[in-house]
Amino acid sequence: MYIENDNNKLSKPIHYLVALLILLIEFLGVQRLMMKADLPFDCRLEDNKIVAAVDYNGIQTGNVIHDINGFTLSTEFAKEFF
Repeated sequence: MYIENDNNKLSKPIHYLVALLILLIEFLGVQRLMMKADLPFDCRLEDNKIVAAVDYNGIQTGNVIHDINGFTLSTEFAKEFF
C-alpha cells in the first residue's frame, strides 16, 4: 500500500527548480570559457608588433607593447595566454 504524503508533492518541483538552476549556472560557465582573453585596451598589429591603439593608464597610442609583467608578447596569439 502506497501512502502519498505532502512532502512528495513539494519535493518534485523543488528538484526541478534546483536542476534548472544548476543548468543555468553551467550555461553561464560555458559562456565565460568561450570568451576570448584580451588586454584592457584596444591594440593593433603593425609589423608583427602589438601597438596600443588608445591611451590607457600611462600607455600612449602608438606605444609598442613588448611585455607585460615580464611575459614577452612576441605575437598577437601570445597575448591571449597572458
